[in-house]
Amino acid sequence: MGQGSGTNIVTTGTKRCPYCGEEINVTATKCRYCGEWLAKNVTKPSEQKVEEIQDNDMTAADVMDITASGLGCVWALVKMCIPVLLFVYAYNSKPDFSEHKKEVANEVVKCTKDEIKSTTNTFIPGLGILASNLIDGSINDDNVKNMFFRNNSLELKDSWFWNRGILYNSYNPEGTTVSFGICGFVIPLVEWEDFKLMEE
Repeated sequence: MGQGSGTNIVTTGTKRCPYCGEEINVTATKCRYCGEWLAKNVTKPSEQKVEEIQDNDMTAADVMDITASGLGCVWALVKMCIPVLLFVYAYNSKPDFSEHKKEVANEVVKCTKDEIKSTTNTFIPGLGILASNLIDGSINDDNVKNMFFRNNSLELKDSWFWNRGILYNSYNPEGTTVSFGICGFVIPLVEWEDFKLMEE
């Protein structure tokens, strides 16, 4: 009887592993002999580790996506702000009248010296007196500048991001552009025909 009761325990308390055929506990989810999983809905520890790793990877990927999208937003803002900042800089850094006046006067002196060198044998009305005075040293750069401002008037015309120096005299009563200023720089555009040094 002892065996019969043991058989009952075996039949009621144990079952056979479908993989290796060994007797195992009825409530067992894994065979202790072959190591196979018996229950369909039980998650294996190795699968749990893989799922945890995948969950962690997804979290890291999500963090990277959030970071990338955040940096993308910041970059988009920077790209939008750069032109605005350049426009503000250009608007506020236009050269003033004194800078135009200085650059134009320096260019007038240079033009005068170049013209005298290139036309020493040619008769140009008014240039002979000026040339002789420059050659003998009685007229220096400051005298040329004074003659220029006595016979010409310079006016500054502002635009949004740049300005222009306009020169008026009896040769150009409508005015001609002799300088251009932008971003703190003045570009002189003076030519010999634009200005008048001697009174008629």
